[in-house]
Amino acid sequence: MLPDLSTRRLLLRPRTMADLDACIAMDRDPEVTRFIPGPWADAQAHEAFVRNRVLRNWGPGLGYWSIFASAAPGCFLGWVLLLPVDGEKRGDGDEVEIGWRVVRAAWGLGYASEAALAVVAHAFDTLGLSRILAEIDPGNAGSIRVAEKIGMRRDGAVPTRAGDAVFVMTRDDLRRTRF
Repeated sequence: MLPDLSTRRLLLRPRTMADLDACIAMDRDPEVTRFIPGPWADAQAHEAFVRNRVLRNWGPGLGYWSIFASAAPGCFLGWVLLLPVDGEKRGDGDEVEIGWRVVRAAWGLGYASEAALAVVAHAFDTLGLSRILAEIDPGNAGSIRVAEKIGMRRDGAVPTRAGDAVFVMTRDDLRRTRF
């Protein structure tokens, strides 16, 4: 089970089926999913994809958190994830990826960075991970800014999906981050 997390402005809670419609609506904005491959154009496949992601057991302390503003706790802003890179439950030595997606109306407000940093702290402080990574399409300037803002650094040595840029972060990188 994932813990609820909070920041100065945000509430993060484990994503549930109650978030399904909001997640699908966010994904249907072509600007939001512009750099992310997925079944966005096929309504049935899209819903099945999101349902699977919500219901799947990703392993202890891993999964998706839905993001809400503290001032408007019923307004879905997006999600942040911490998942095994290979999609399977994490074992010793497996890589763990952080990712984020927010509705377009929330772009540029710092919500993705703030939510991601809360999940980074969970990854290192609660789960004891030694590092996390993010795979980002090199054209996705917004996500690259989020990765850099939370203290991640580009690492060309990590194998990834074809064409993606990889950003990594260690516990020491978190100590140096000022948010």
